[in-house]
Amino acid sequence: RYLNVGSYPFAVALADGGKRLVVSDWGGNGVSVIERTAWKVLGEVPTGSVLGPHSFAAGAHPTALAAQPGTPLVWVADANLDRIVAVDTQTLRAMRVLDDAPYPDAPPGSYPDALVLAHGQLFVANAGNDDVAVFDLASGQRAALIPTGWYPTALAVRKDALYVVSAKGMGSGPNLKHQWVGDFMHGLLQRVDLRELPAHASLWTAQALGNDGFSAAQR
Repeated sequence: RYLNVGSYPFAVALADGGKRLVVSDWGGNGVSVIERTAWKVLGEVPTGSVLGPHSFAAGAHPTALAAQPGTPLVWVADANLDRIVAVDTQTLRAMRVLDDAPYPDAPPGSYPDALVLAHGQLFVANAGNDDVAVFDLASGQRAALIPTGWYPTALAVRKDALYVVSAKGMGSGPNLKHQWVGDFMHGLLQRVDLRELPAHASLWTAQALGNDGFSAAQR
């Protein structure tokens, strides 16, 4: 069975207790919501500005999805806008927006591309900033930044452990033999003990901001 969805679909997630499927439309500025058993598109929910045929904007580029258990909500990472949007798959409306910028009024560039929910928190891999942002779901506020390797692209949580995959590892180092950089760059798997997060939140956040030149003294 096949079903047409939006432009350049990127990710898919089960939502609302498995009743619905959500597809992020990377080229379409939103998500498609599908009734799983009836196999039909219920609608498209914009998470960014609607683009017309004469627009030159790049768009929101929705990427990763994370369904919130026990609710009809799916969190959507708008990679080009540095924000995470909660979409209600029953009402087909965007309900909440979390600001994923590293500091107030920062230009876009965090490029959130992976999400995972655990312990009442939303973890967001920011590929452009080499960190994971931790948001408290109740308040919607960012609780911490966790430094990672270069270009984090995937997340998983098991009990008190957060696992982070960084596509470019620790970087390539100097190219002394004029090689193609991909030949000597290795990915990285990182394990973070979340029990340490409350005590280290301020330190890790300062380190992540400093690594990118985003501290108050640097910008």
